[in-house]
Amino acid sequence: MPTLTSQEMVASLVNAYCGQNATLRQKHVFEQALFALVRLAKSEQMMEIKANVRKLTGPLVPFVPRQTVKQQAQARLAQMALPGLEEKVGAPSATSRRRK
Repeated sequence: MPTLTSQEMVASLVNAYCGQNATLRQKHVFEQALFALVRLAKSEQMMEIKANVRKLTGPLVPFVPRQTVKQQAQARLAQMALPGLEEKVGAPSATSRRRK
């Protein structure tokens, strides 16, 4: 038995239900209602699968990105920084910028 796609199944249901007496608009409305049911069934199935996976695997641990090498180096330098370091290096401090 060949497997039918959802589009082929909807078309055969529309033809079987509406027959020759229905207008194009009626066929279109019925066809779109069936496609909406297919989408709803797919989304319900996906939500059920996700719920089952959550039951099996437990809650997901939030992703925490690791620091890059550059970020680690910057953190180490920040830890080594001491108060008054700008004056030792020669950077202008707040007192040297004042005019007398």
